[in-house]
Amino acid sequence: MKGVALQNAVGAHLGFMLCSVDLGEPSGECVFIAVPVRADLFDTPEAEVLFQRREAGESAWLVSGRDPLLVVVRTPGLPTEMFLEFDGPGPGRWGVGSGSDRRTLGVAVRPPGT
Repeated sequence: MKGVALQNAVGAHLGFMLCSVDLGEPSGECVFIAVPVRADLFDTPEAEVLFQRREAGESAWLVSGRDPLLVVVRTPGLPTEMFLEFDGPGPGRWGVGSGSDRRTLGVAVRPPGT
């Protein structure tokens, strides 16, 4: 999968993470596209995370686990890591922080067929 749709906790679309290579690879680069589906979502903390990463430019991602699939994203100039986690074939979760400081912000949705 070379892209992931990112939603808030109730499933409202916020944007995408687009990857240079498939997340089946051990690492790669990505960019963030922030396109909240409703105007009231623009000023939310979840959308702000995506806007900050979009403005920073290219980020680096690394698969740190396969079962469940755990992807860590580091963005130059931003102190907090982002993560995506998929436990099985359905939607996963995304958020910020690392270790015990991880905070889930929403739902991560893989493209159909992945």
